[in-house]
Amino acid sequence: MSPIGRIFVVINLVLAAVFLGSGAAFLASGERYRTDFEKEIVAKAKLKEDLESQIGELEAQKSAAERMREEMRNAKAQLETQKEALDADIAAKTDELNQLKAQVSNWGSQVEGLSGQIETAVANAEAASEARVAAVEARNEAQNEAADAVQARADAEDQINQLEAEIASLRTDLTATRGQLQSTSTQLATAMQVAGLTIDDIGAAAPPINGAVLGVDAVGGATIVHINRGSNDNVKQGYVFEIYSSGTYKGQARVEIVHDGSCSARMITAREGTAVAQGDRASTQIGG
Repeated sequence: MSPIGRIFVVINLVLAAVFLGSGAAFLASGERYRTDFEKEIVAKAKLKEDLESQIGELEAQKSAAERMREEMRNAKAQLETQKEALDADIAAKTDELNQLKAQVSNWGSQVEGLSGQIETAVANAEAASEARVAAVEARNEAQNEAADAVQARADAEDQINQLEAEIASLRTDLTATRGQLQSTSTQLATAMQVAGLTIDDIGAAAPPINGAVLGVDAVGGATIVHINRGSNDNVKQGYVFEIYSSGTYKGQARVEIVHDGSCSARMITAREGTAVAQGDRASTQIGG
């Protein structure tokens, strides 16, 4: 074989080796691309599944929020109904008290009138013997009516005395509470002085706001008190209401949620042996 022929043979062998190497590299690259493509498809499928799961959770949260909003609307309507009922009850009790006072006054007038009738009956009995029996009967009847009126007046006075005793007891508790409040204020002032705080650092005191307890709920171990005073009455979050009833002090509740005509407060102190109930009184400043 000539030298030129040998050169061509060598060149052909080199080209064949290069072609085989390129083909093997191309096949390996294609297999790697196919594997990466399959991994990408799996990753996108997993991402789609995660997104669909998140969308489902968000839709569930949206439904829960809508249900909560509807429950809050219903609760607001119930509280407004309770407020109207309480206002009507207060008006009825006020009318009843006024009627009782009017009856006491009327009974007093009746007693005076019947006393005059008794005196007249006695005089008539002494002046006219023929009408003595009738006068005695009239006198006895008048005396019975007078006795009934006196008894009714005594019963009313007993009720009044009982109310006065309850008021006196309430004033006694109020005095004690004021003493505790004064002591607490002194301790607070001392603590503020030690800590270098001012009244602006801890916020201004709540203005005098008086209301009533609409209802009580237990939420997560805390006692939530609903009061018939809200932003329309200058109530703000953080205000503290003193809770009491019929001379019994029950504790303090701090306002957490404020509505237009009502608020919800969490009990922060509670007097042992007492329980907050619907109809209890609530005031930011007792005696204020």
